[in-house]
Amino acid sequence: MFLKQLFTKQNALTKAHSCSSHPHHKPEAKKTELYINRNISPEITRRLYDTINNNIDRDIRKFGKSAMNPSMLADLSRMNYFIDNKKISVPGNEIQSKINFSTQIIEPKNQWIQEYIGSLSSFLHQGIFPDFFGAVDNWKASDGSKWEIAMVSLDRNRTDTSFYISSTGMIKLITQAYISNLILKNNDIIMVDKNRSQFNLQLSFRAVTLPHKCLVTTQGNGADGCRMALHGMELLK
Repeated sequence: MFLKQLFTKQNALTKAHSCSSHPHHKPEAKKTELYINRNISPEITRRLYDTINNNIDRDIRKFGKSAMNPSMLADLSRMNYFIDNKKISVPGNEIQSKINFSTQIIEPKNQWIQEYIGSLSSFLHQGIFPDFFGAVDNWKASDGSKWEIAMVSLDRNRTDTSFYISSTGMIKLITQAYISNLILKNNDIIMVDKNRSQFNLQLSFRAVTLPHKCLVTTQGNGADGCRMALHGMELLK
């Protein structure tokens, strides 16, 4: 089905309440691929950090200052975690991943990680993705059309996500993945060619320690941003 036909289904995108103030441009029918690049603006940074820091407060109350959030514990062997560029994750082996993590954080320069793991583990897991998309108000595609994306579903078998934690307090997230579908804010689902559609994201943080928790602030990395290549789009009916 041609892209113009897809996006005229009951005018879902052009008349959705959440998009009413920013009418979407209808791409030409011959368009079957789009590219989206999004720099991390100060507004996105503020909204993202507000969400993360609120979640830290919530999780500290729930799990404690020095207890690892269960979400990070589950992802420790599913994703790639590095401390000072030393990989601690062992794919599929949760026990060995925990042992490697414990070995690294007892080093004097990394003891702050152990002390504030309740704060760090609040956002160093898959939950960072909905937090990020929630902070972005709209996306502009290569053809000029505006998209309001609620979430991107990634192919879990072809997703590579790495968290880099530095003893200096710098933290970086890098994700490279293939996309299965897009979920828009009006609840429409856009299927894509998952063998060609790709997602890239880089986010940088600075952890600032306080007496009972740590907060995240901007690192000011100009390389941070999100890129998507979308191919074979089809509106799911």
